[in-house]
Amino acid sequence: MVACLVARTAHADGDERPGDRFFFGLYGGMTSGGGAGGYEVSAWPDDYIGILAGTSVVTAGPLAGEVPDSTSFDFGGAFVGAVPLRYVQPYAGVWGGFVRSTLAGNGTDFHSDWHPLVGMNAYVARNLRLYVQWRPATVHRGMDTLPDPETDLYTFGVRWSPEAFHSARSVNKVDLVWGSVVLSCAVWGFINLMQYGSGN
Repeated sequence: MVACLVARTAHADGDERPGDRFFFGLYGGMTSGGGAGGYEVSAWPDDYIGILAGTSVVTAGPLAGEVPDSTSFDFGGAFVGAVPLRYVQPYAGVWGGFVRSTLAGNGTDFHSDWHPLVGMNAYVARNLRLYVQWRPATVHRGMDTLPDPETDLYTFGVRWSPEAFHSARSVNKVDLVWGSVVLSCAVWGFINLMQYGSGN
């Protein structure tokens, strides 16, 4: 059975037009003593490549015995390579982004991050995928002499490409995709400024 699974190539039966291989996603997750949630836009030019972009909020409990509870707000993207199988699509790549970490009672810190990312899509329907994903998440304490601790971030969510998007004109598709990315960046930027102001 495993041999058949590996041998038979599959795909999500999506439309052949590149504009119809965009998905909009929501996800939740968990960390050490905390949780996560966020929004993303992803593009899958073919069954072997994925490009992800979005924003999320990640909370974590005390880490490394000395870092208090934390909340981090990030905006970033990932480039992944995938292997399409019959019902699932495992993928792996690199996530990069910007993070604002807020420590309980200890101010905030801003950083850029790069992390490995591993996940798997499960094909539910032509335009619908469920997925699970893992990557580390760094909690930045703003102390140059001490390393910043990491926590494992496990997320699970849905990627959906609605029929209304498929039937829209190409220019409207571009507006919706880029508009969604810009909106998520704007929300992250607003929260980032609010957290910066509260920590200074």
